[in-house]
Amino acid sequence: MMSHRTSRRVAATLLSIAALAAAASSPLGAQGADRPVSRPIERGTPGTPAEARAFMERVERELNELSIRANQAQWVADNFITDDTEALSAEAT
Repeated sequence: MMSHRTSRRVAATLLSIAALAAAASSPLGAQGADRPVSRPIERGTPGTPAEARAFMERVERELNELSIRANQAQWVADNFITDDTEALSAEAT
C-alpha cells in the first residue's frame, strides 16, 4: 500500500501530465508549435490518389495523438476526482 505522501506525489505527477496534455491540445497551447496550419486548397481539379493517401495518413496520425492526450486526461479525471482534473478533462475532450 502506498503511503499518503507517495500517493500525493503520484496524483501531482498525473495531474501535471493531464495539464500538459490539455495545454498541448488547446488552441492557445498550439500557437507557435511546429505544426502546419490546415488551410483549404483551392484548385480546379480533384486531388490525386497519392495526395488523398498522404492527407489520410496525416489526419489519422493527428487524430491518434489527440485521442491519446484526451484519454490520458480522462483517466486522471476518473481516478483523481477533483474540480481541477474535471476541468482538464473537459478541456482536452
